[in-house]
Amino acid sequence: MIDGPHGLVQTAREGQIIAELGSHALPVKERQVERLAAKGAIFLDGEVSGTPGMVAHRKAPIYLAGDADACRTVEPVIKTLTELYLYCGPFGAASKIKFINNLLVTVNTAAIGEAVALALKAGVDPDLMLKAISTGSGGSVLFPIRVPRMVKKDYHPPGGTFEALSHYFHFIDDLAGSTETSTPLFSLAADLFRRGIERGLAQHDVAAIIEVVHEMSSQEREKAKARHLPPGESISHHS
Repeated sequence: MIDGPHGLVQTAREGQIIAELGSHALPVKERQVERLAAKGAIFLDGEVSGTPGMVAHRKAPIYLAGDADACRTVEPVIKTLTELYLYCGPFGAASKIKFINNLLVTVNTAAIGEAVALALKAGVDPDLMLKAISTGSGGSVLFPIRVPRMVKKDYHPPGGTFEALSHYFHFIDDLAGSTETSTPLFSLAADLFRRGIERGLAQHDVAAIIEVVHEMSSQEREKAKARHLPPGESISHHS
């Protein structure tokens, strides 16, 4: 889009406003500001937040950052795509908010998977759980989206894949590193998603994180059994 014989560096026009809504490493976006300014164009930092379903129904927020006048100029166009537009301030602020949002998506989805796995094992009625927690203090926007898929093991077609979410992990790590901020919960949750990818879940809906939790529970049960076996005996597995 930027480079090449037909890229914007070659074709951008004086006064043109370019809003990049894709997610990239912040330094990569920042490098384009001066390159396009040399052509008289204004480059804006933009991000879209939400699941594909939210995007389709114009419920996914769109963030813009950079030149305030340019953002105001394109605001009517952006509002044709979403019901929620937010100007975030200086260039880079939109990306930072998206990365922080996806830190929360990662942690929240993993926590929902852990909670649902526990609820199902404890015999809690899934419909009752969904109603109670969605309206309770432990609920979230993602809770009513993820829970039905987890309960039904409905991972295809995905609303958002392990692979797509993991695309943000190094962006989040870079932001945390550059600000010297510890992210212990994110690190644990991200490792669970990486574990899922290693086990073939890359193209599954992120709700399949519950399968990672189930697998870990099974492994812990096997270890517990092994610790209580008499010396010299081993666990036999039957099909």
